Amino acid sequence: MRRQVILGLSIFCIVLLMTGCFNPIQALKDFISGEEQAEPEPRDNIDTGEEESVPEDTEVRLRETVLYYKDDMGYLVPVMREIEWEEGIARAALEKIIDGQEAAEIAEDAGLYPTIPAGTKILGLTIRDGLARIDLSGEALDCRNAGEEELMIKSIVYTLTEFNTVDSVQFMFEGKFLDTLEFGTRVDGPITRGDINLTGSASGSKVTVYFYRQNDKGFQYFVPLTVGVGSAGSGMDAAMKCLLEGPPEGSGLKSDIPENSKIMGMGLKNGIVYINFEKGVFDYQGSERIAENIVRSVTLTLREYPSVVGVQLLVDGKFAELPGGTVLDRTIDVPVFANIY
Repeated sequence: MRRQVILGLSIFCIVLLMTGCFNPIQALKDFISGEEQAEPEPRDNIDTGEEESVPEDTEVRLRETVLYYKDDMGYLVPVMREIEWEEGIARAALEKIIDGQEAAEIAEDAGLYPTIPAGTKILGLTIRDGLARIDLSGEALDCRNAGEEELMIKSIVYTLTEFNTVDSVQFMFEGKFLDTLEFGTRVDGPITRGDINLTGSASGSKVTVYFYRQNDKGFQYFVPLTVGVGSAGSGMDAAMKCLLEGPPEGSGLKSDIPENSKIMGMGLKNGIVYINFEKGVFDYQGSERIAENIVRSVTLTLREYPSVVGVQLLVDGKFAELPGGTVLDRTIDVPVFANIY
């Protein structure tokens, strides 16, 4: 059910940016009501990890695949794209984030850019027992600074680990293992997901929260930000505290949650997080889209915890009510995708 609902809501968001014709509150009602939802498809069964069986029918089949691009501020941004289902689907996914004509079109449309230098070829890709081993041509080493190196490595790791058969990635370049790249990025062993868009201390506990940006192309998207919280712990309480504090100054990220918003209580039961806000969280001024941004920031942040499948928002112990009169009286499924292109 929820895949189609979230997909529909996100597509509506893109239509708004392109045409200006959109009612976010109606979309939010549909999002909450659960209408036209379908059970999510099972995760891919890839025997080798690289090769995925092509359906026997002759119809072109598309696979919803999450790719990681960069924006003009250097953030890694997860974007769901439908790519043609073929053998070697993991390789096909990576080819979408290599600098080239198709990537240039996305950059022009949405202001999101490829992370792998132009001309790079995937010389080999095998997946065994959760480990993806990738061999890239020498063009992959044509990064201009340490930031570009790190974004390239992390985008490949995050894109590949979106496949259920991949837990970590080991890099080769022109058939050789390297310890570090030119600007110091370590690639001397298998690399796992972690610390995407890190801000603050790299030591101690960390949480991942979601804020949004709207770039100069008019494309609005949510950005996962890893925040170092020291000894505060990595639980949902710490994540929600960071979310309510808002994005770091100068980060270029935004939050529509009003300043000084507070949570009176929060609990998890049967996969549903119940959050009881103090009055005022939905007392906003401006576009009705603000409510949608608040709900998505909260649900995306809580999606980082595998035990969470849905969220119920309360205000002063009652179902949350938006300024336009919409009552959030149903559990909201956590989103399947943060962004869609």
